[in-house]
Amino acid sequence: MINLVTAPPGVGKTLYATMQLIKAHELNQANLPKARDYYIHNLELLAKNLDKKLVVDLVEFKGNQNLFAELRLALQAYDGKEITLDEYFTCFNHYDFTDFYSEKVTPKHYYLSTSYNLIANFVNKTTGLSFKMIPPVRQIYSDINGLRVEDVLHSPDDWRECPDGSIIFYDEVQNRPIYKNTKAKNPIIEDLTVHRHRGFDIWFITQFPILIHTEVRAVVGQHFHLFRPWGLPQAYVHVWSYSVVDPNSFSKKRAAERTFRFSYPKKVFKMYTSSTMHTHKINLPKKLLLYGFGLLIGIVMMYRGFSGGTIFNEGTDNKKPETAQTSGIMQKVDTAKQSNPYAKPNDTLSLECRKAVNVEKPECVEWFNNLSKNGSSVNSTGSVVQAVSYNPSKPYDFDYQPQVTPTDFPRMSGVMKLSSGKLMALDQQGNYMQNVSQQDCQKWLNGYRPFNYFAQNQTQQRERSVPEQPQMNPETSSL
Repeated sequence: MINLVTAPPGVGKTLYATMQLIKAHELNQANLPKARDYYIHNLELLAKNLDKKLVVDLVEFKGNQNLFAELRLALQAYDGKEITLDEYFTCFNHYDFTDFYSEKVTPKHYYLSTSYNLIANFVNKTTGLSFKMIPPVRQIYSDINGLRVEDVLHSPDDWRECPDGSIIFYDEVQNRPIYKNTKAKNPIIEDLTVHRHRGFDIWFITQFPILIHTEVRAVVGQHFHLFRPWGLPQAYVHVWSYSVVDPNSFSKKRAAERTFRFSYPKKVFKMYTSSTMHTHKINLPKKLLLYGFGLLIGIVMMYRGFSGGTIFNEGTDNKKPETAQTSGIMQKVDTAKQSNPYAKPNDTLSLECRKAVNVEKPECVEWFNNLSKNGSSVNSTGSVVQAVSYNPSKPYDFDYQPQVTPTDFPRMSGVMKLSSGKLMALDQQGNYMQNVSQQDCQKWLNGYRPFNYFAQNQTQQRERSVPEQPQMNPETSSL
């Protein structure tokens, strides 16, 4: 396949291509020992079956490539005849399969392994034996500057000079006159249309697709274009199955068949010499920074709006959220007391604690526990009902402790002057209200009366004064 890698200087196109080269090299290193072991296995299998016979059929070796032509030529004398495996493999003695013992990549390894696999596969099909296929080991060519990878040869101008199965890298290919964007016809370029016949993989690396020959772009099977935003240590790779002349356009990026992130591997930097990769610095645009800051502020404000707190004190005290919830319910109880002194705290707790969001709060847990201890329950209207058990056979054992609901509260209803000269406020039952100030008592004597906010469906009447006691000063007020 012909691959095209494009990107402006410093974005990482050579780095990406070098990583692909290293992957191919690592695959070769893994396949070399396998090729040796599999070949030895096949020799041992052949030694045990030298007399086994097969019928030669040249149709199994059809193909226009030189590789098939050589195989047909070697077997031509035995076409349609039955021969032993010993005779069959003797036909290929001119092949130097000893390359399979090599610990390094040899230029002919791929050609030999492909030929051998065709030979062995025919034996497997006709005899039922299990000769192992030799894994491919491909010669790599590259002109990447300062490349430090073993067994890699320099890329020639004419890719056709390389052995079958080669992997060839052309860095900054626009600098090679043969591959420049010209209208001149060239057999090297024209033959790229049949590069697959010999198993080539070619990588063309350039800054922009328009810099290379139009016929090269026409035969591209994969186009990789790298985009590096704001000098970050990574790039985004857009991939098309054809060459794209303007890969930076928004519409072409959207039309990419796939896009992935390419993080620059540090180990690859050591494998070649790059002149621009290390000169780039991160440069985020001011608009992006302002947008990010505004987004952060928005998140903080939303958090405060939903949680009722700040994001900065989160986690400093694990008990703070619980305390805040507790004080919220008790605040409602206090508010109910102030608005209606007749209301009981338990009435408000009954209303709040029966809400699903509050059932696990400490004050509600305590309220439910007290209900259980007192044998009480809550009816459908929300009122607390005390359950009692009475045994008529034991009337004296019944001990009922009712829950009392207050119907009134102390209100200032008069003022009297004690023998000591001190003014004393009195409630509606004639009891002293010692916490009422002297100033308020004097206001009462001067005729000012506080409005009765707690009268319920009754016409407010003038309150009577408390009868004067004989031992006190006769100066009193009338209610």
